Amino acid sequence: MYNIFHLDFKINISYSSKDQQYHEWLKTHLNPYCNRESIEITRSSSYLGKINKYSVLNSIKNATINIVLLSKNYFNNCAVDIELLNKNSEDLVILPIIIESCFLGNTFFEKLETIEIDKYKTKDEAFTELIREINKIFEEEKCLIKETDFENIVLEFVSAGYPEEYLNEVGKIKKITPEDITGKLNTDEKFFEIKGSSMEPRYYEGQTLKCKRVTDSFLTDNIDLKMQYLKNLIKKNTAYIVETREKGMVLKELELDIENKLLNLISCNPDYPLEQISIEVVFSIWKIKSKITVEHEY
Repeated sequence: MYNIFHLDFKINISYSSKDQQYHEWLKTHLNPYCNRESIEITRSSSYLGKINKYSVLNSIKNATINIVLLSKNYFNNCAVDIELLNKNSEDLVILPIIIESCFLGNTFFEKLETIEIDKYKTKDEAFTELIREINKIFEEEKCLIKETDFENIVLEFVSAGYPEEYLNEVGKIKKITPEDITGKLNTDEKFFEIKGSSMEPRYYEGQTLKCKRVTDSFLTDNIDLKMQYLKNLIKKNTAYIVETREKGMVLKELELDIENKLLNLISCNPDYPLEQISIEVVFSIWKIKSKITVEHEY
């Protein structure tokens, strides 16, 4: 049997600043549940006066569930959120709440199941129903993967060094092109098996990581675009899988050197020194969603 330990369950709330009171009421209901289940609550950055599209996209795409508080204010003030939610809707879990009567026709929200506050006796009942829906999704994510199912999952390998597929017969690194990479990026979620000891004691060789690709725009020569995205993405003391032209797939903590446009690759194991790579060679970054370990039955 395989146990799944979730490391990155997030709820993002998208709403208009004019509906701040509803946001506060919702958080009052969510906080006890989220604290108990170690769920992080974020909010789309378009709430702030200065809209950063990359930051909004980061909040939306890195959330397990996106809650949207729908109202006339939302449609009038949150065009960036609506655009990005619509564009990525096939890859997202979106739970809309209608907090104020508004017309959904000709929007992608019309096709989604919604919770309408007006149909409940109180807003408390509506928010309680929302938490039930969230819990269903969370419980599905927490389920154990049966061994018979897991055997059918295609594993890729992530290393602290150079994967064999990136080395030639004399052990030197082969040149990797974007065309080599794009064939592997045919899905936004993959399973990786760890090779090497550079990330011990946090991650051990043989463990499997379920990861989600969080970089859509990295097959580009625009260094400033990459820098902006990484600045919004990277969190301190958090490990990611990085796919590069030089090293293949590596599991490291990341630190951005903005001045020199370099990415620091940091190991948890002190026996491994810090490495630096150019932003130019980064093809994709994958965020860890779950760590899977094996429980053998005898």
